[in-house]
Amino acid sequence: MPLRLAPCDLPALDAAAVDAVVLFVGEEERPLFGLAGLVDWRLAGGLTRLLRDQLLVGSLGESLLTLAPGLPTPRVFVFGLGPSRDAAVRFPDAAARALATLQKAGMKRVLVGLPELPPAPIAAPVLNQTFGPAPLDVVLAGDLAILARLLPAAARAP
Repeated sequence: MPLRLAPCDLPALDAAAVDAVVLFVGEEERPLFGLAGLVDWRLAGGLTRLLRDQLLVGSLGESLLTLAPGLPTPRVFVFGLGPSRDAAVRFPDAAARALATLQKAGMKRVLVGLPELPPAPIAAPVLNQTFGPAPLDVVLAGDLAILARLLPAAARAP
């Protein structure tokens, strides 16, 4: 399915017509930023409370599904990236595991918050290989100018 791009902002989050929001969080990512920070804001600090109570750590291989009152989608999936220093290197494997999990859960269209990306020559192939052949309809949320340069064939999400 073709990749779609959306800005990483509250209006795009509030208008997202998706089955789930997908977040990737590192162990030291405190406070949450990007789409994870926006989701946390809409959940009145719900993700921060999970982190504070150690119900979510962000460790490599960790996964969590939580309900999302206050969002247009009922589900938020959070996947851990482990230590932040090498999270970009681990992201392709974590994303592949996440996509497999989402497919097993019956998700059809998801909004994905990307972690901090490596430099463009590395990020473009990683994003194309990870999400390009995805069996799901994937909307990547981020800086549209950067994502459009990395993924010129991607369309803007409706």
